[in-house]
Amino acid sequence: MQMTKSNKAIAVLSAALVTVMVATPAWAQADFETLVRIMLECETIGDEAARVACYDNTMDTARTVLARQGPHAANPAVPIPESRAATAPSYPAAAAPAAGFGAETVRRPDVASEALPDATVARVASSRRIEPGIYRLVLEDGAEWQFTDPVPTDYNPPRAGRTIELERGALGSFFIKYAGQRGVRIRRRR
Repeated sequence: MQMTKSNKAIAVLSAALVTVMVATPAWAQADFETLVRIMLECETIGDEAARVACYDNTMDTARTVLARQGPHAANPAVPIPESRAATAPSYPAAAAPAAGFGAETVRRPDVASEALPDATVARVASSRRIEPGIYRLVLEDGAEWQFTDPVPTDYNPPRAGRTIELERGALGSFFIKYAGQRGVRIRRRR
């Protein structure tokens, strides 16, 4: 099997991490910064699958070494180097994180892990047809939802001012129920 440049980078970084961790008994105190630096190097890998593999390999190695050290191992907090903090992404005020029902499905850096309701009732602020059978709804709380499955021509879509019910489905999916019609799969856009 031929190693790609990304796979070679992963192998080198993983080997360096194992060497540093195993060779230094006080790794959790003295070389935690090394782990952070290796993770920052993983971030520079262009191929997404290789980057994730680098992160996973690094963390697997760290867990193994910490497990050998036992429950008394230190876990110091190491600040991100200042040069790195300056390049951290900033999010404009206009793109504030989504809130409300289904907000955890909108990509954002800080996904909440609180208990989530199974359903909610909301009022539609606006509704528009995107393509045949696909509608985009904006709710009064500002949440934006779009049908993922097209509905038949006889489906009566919700209009502004109408109340809808949103329910959680299996595997992170959501359904809209409106006016006694069959549920339609929908996903939150904002």
